[in-house]
Amino acid sequence: MRETSFGSGEQQDESWEAGYSLRDAITAIRRRWWIVAAAFVVTVALMMLRTMQQPRLYRAAATVRVQQGQSPIAGMQVGPQYDFRIDRLLSEQQVIRSQVVAERVAQSLGLRLRVAHPPDVARGQIFGDKMPVVDTAATGGEFLLSLGERDYTLSAGNTRYGRAPYGMSVTGGGITVTVPSRPDLRERAVVLELGPLMYASGEVRGGITTRVLPQTDIVEIAYTGTDPQVVKAIANAVAERYAEYSREAQRENARGKSLFIEQKLAEQEKMLAVMQDSLSQFRQRHHTSGVVAEQGAQGERIYRLEEQLQAALVEQRVYESLIGKLTQADTTDEELRKLVGTEAVSRNSSIAVLYTRWFELQKERQQLTGTRTSANRDVQTIDSLIVLTKRDLQISSRVYLQGLRSRISSYQDNISRLRAEGERFPPLAAEEARLMGGVETLQKIFDSLQEQYQLARIAESADAGSVRLIDSATLPLFAVSPNRRRALMMAILLGLFLGVGLAMLLERLDDSVKSPDEIRERMDLSVLGSIPAIDARELETAEGAPSIERLIAHARPKSPVAEAYRSLRTNLAFAKANRDLRTIVFTSPGPADGKSTTVANLAITFAQQGQRTLVIDADLRRAVMDKTFSVPRSPGLTDVIIGNVTLAQAVSASQVPNLSVLGSGQFPPNPSELLGSPAMRGALAQANELFDVVLIDSPPLLAVTDAAVLSTIADATVLVIRMGSTAREAVRRAVALLRAVHGTIAGAVLNDVDMRGGKYYGGYGYYYYYASAAETNGNGAKPGVMDRLRALRKPSRK
Repeated sequence: MRETSFGSGEQQDESWEAGYSLRDAITAIRRRWWIVAAAFVVTVALMMLRTMQQPRLYRAAATVRVQQGQSPIAGMQVGPQYDFRIDRLLSEQQVIRSQVVAERVAQSLGLRLRVAHPPDVARGQIFGDKMPVVDTAATGGEFLLSLGERDYTLSAGNTRYGRAPYGMSVTGGGITVTVPSRPDLRERAVVLELGPLMYASGEVRGGITTRVLPQTDIVEIAYTGTDPQVVKAIANAVAERYAEYSREAQRENARGKSLFIEQKLAEQEKMLAVMQDSLSQFRQRHHTSGVVAEQGAQGERIYRLEEQLQAALVEQRVYESLIGKLTQADTTDEELRKLVGTEAVSRNSSIAVLYTRWFELQKERQQLTGTRTSANRDVQTIDSLIVLTKRDLQISSRVYLQGLRSRISSYQDNISRLRAEGERFPPLAAEEARLMGGVETLQKIFDSLQEQYQLARIAESADAGSVRLIDSATLPLFAVSPNRRRALMMAILLGLFLGVGLAMLLERLDDSVKSPDEIRERMDLSVLGSIPAIDARELETAEGAPSIERLIAHARPKSPVAEAYRSLRTNLAFAKANRDLRTIVFTSPGPADGKSTTVANLAITFAQQGQRTLVIDADLRRAVMDKTFSVPRSPGLTDVIIGNVTLAQAVSASQVPNLSVLGSGQFPPNPSELLGSPAMRGALAQANELFDVVLIDSPPLLAVTDAAVLSTIADATVLVIRMGSTAREAVRRAVALLRAVHGTIAGAVLNDVDMRGGKYYGGYGYYYYYASAAETNGNGAKPGVMDRLRALRKPSRK
């Protein structure tokens, strides 16, 4: 039983796809550099062409400050009140970009009139900063502006409106134009078209942009267009028309407020008059100037009467006590003196005089009784006077007491009468309070409306605009778009991105074998050798030279490629330490993998070492060895197998010493049966006796079964794989076929390897690059950069 492989372990089931590293990306870019370069050049060219075709855009900006409306009168509010739900500056920006402002700008600058012919001529080239004036009632149409050397003419159809020197105005057809100087144009006439206001305002709105400067109430108003003069004029006009519109809106708001207040003031005045009439009629009906005042006055009278009643009652008690004391015989002068000293008695002058006389008579009697007796005439006279005085005092007191009682009764009657009359005041007071409250309320409202009306009239007439122009737009000197430098940078970045992305995508989609690691790790095959890509210049020989001269191992034995074949020869010699590999089959998964070239060059290296080498062309369908070594195809292998000739008779010597070639012979109809026949085994046995090394070139494995049949009778089979060309799945299937027939697989040869990458080949890659750089370009000089670039695009001959 033959071994299935010189590697260890079975085929791994790992997926071929692995993570994409930076090194893989660099390798993909280096391998497909021409795709990256093509994508880069095409992208940059297309983007720059597009940039050059784009119109040059200019930008001009003006700034305005948008403040809350301020009144010329302190404390007076102008404009709408603040609402936290509304972003005021955002609302103002919407107004700036509104249709109404755009229409005002278009009308003020005469933007309805545009240059129709010649194309791509800006208004500024013709009118400069003298913007045309268009009547609002002007209808659409075309005008012809004929340009002379010193003057110009405005006409429409057969109508000629006027002719004027440059710098003067011409009016006609609803427009007024001024051409400041002779425009620098090849055409001698310009066609002007008067379009609808809607289209002109739409163009204005399309170019306006606004932004609020950070942490301020300043708004930048910018306009972008193709004509610098128009751009500047529109930017300034937008700021001015917006400020004008804002002032008008505030005045209109104030006017509307004035009218509203005026209307409400008239209504309130009528209501106040009605309420005042109701109050007046109420007072006339109840014969009062004021219920509350009369009620208060009546209460005051009752209060005074009650005070007087109380004083009279006190006085009554005093006189009643006084009269009682006067009638008592034991009343002392001291008690009388106390009663007489009261305010009630002291205020009555007549009674007070009688009491004073009585007390004086009593005093005189006491003085007389000190020296005289009661029988004395003087004493008796005084006693008579005292009796008379006392009687007069009693009579006067009783009379006064009687009058006092009448007065008390009158007080009580008046108080009762006033209280009875006061019972009608509460309902009248409530009614009057209601009417007066209504009058006062209406009066306050009326007064407030009067004040607001006066303030609204003041605001209506005052210039309290909240928009102030800060900076006017200046004439733009440089275009802001297209930014060619930025476009170039973007094109470069995009071109590199697309190129690299396309290269990486193609690399990712490429299912070919790209590294020895894939063979070693995923196919469990030994890599016997890595043959560098052969520079096409290395195979160029004089016309008519034999094919053998185009084999690199023979033509340039010191080249790195020949050295790689010698390395393959060495690896094959040590591939199996306990067995000589004398009969080796070379095959590949598919055609054009370079197996025939590998067999020919490897055979040359064996022969150069002094070993007797035989190359057998076992490709009985497409034999090439006879042409490669310039030997006859017949007699060949098929003739030996069927017994027409012996092996020694069929073998032909080549130009390389120690190297013989056995051609394929005539192509048989059943190659697989012939190659698997005992006669084939016998032919290989004879070859092993006559030669030291036998190399067999066989057909691709996946095309026919010839190579699989040969692998069962040879010492080993070598699989030739072209790097970057042979598909991974093809390699896997080829290995599976060889293992299915228990063929001995010595390993794989990687053909057409690019050693300059250095990713997988270590120092040998550097050596290859160093050795290649040392090679001359055939003229005795080292190859230049252009020689190497041309060589990269020339296909390798395998």
